[in-house]
Amino acid sequence: MNFYTYHSVVNVPSYHNADFLADQLWHFCRLFPYFCFSINGKEFGYYTDKPTHNDISTKDDNIFELLFHSKETEDSVKEAEILNYIFQKNKFISPDFLPLHFSLIPSSSISHDKTS
Repeated sequence: MNFYTYHSVVNVPSYHNADFLADQLWHFCRLFPYFCFSINGKEFGYYTDKPTHNDISTKDDNIFELLFHSKETEDSVKEAEILNYIFQKNKFISPDFLPLHFSLIPSSSISHDKTS
């Protein structure tokens, strides 16, 4: 069975905004096990601890990568669109971080280092 990843990258310049966004995203992930995100390459989600202040850069921009893992079905495309809509219409993410555009790419083309 093929799995696909809906993928978006957001650059967050402020430490304060990045800290707030990390907190909101992590709580969101607790509701949706198929959704995860990374901050500067370190992945967080349903099965991870909450990001700490040490995970967020105070000197450089913070790169957030938003990932949505799903099976290759028509329904999963709809789920990703709904997820994107939820982010845009609710206050999980400030308008400063929009727009978020998800693209469909094979999971095999994204490397996930689970050892770190």
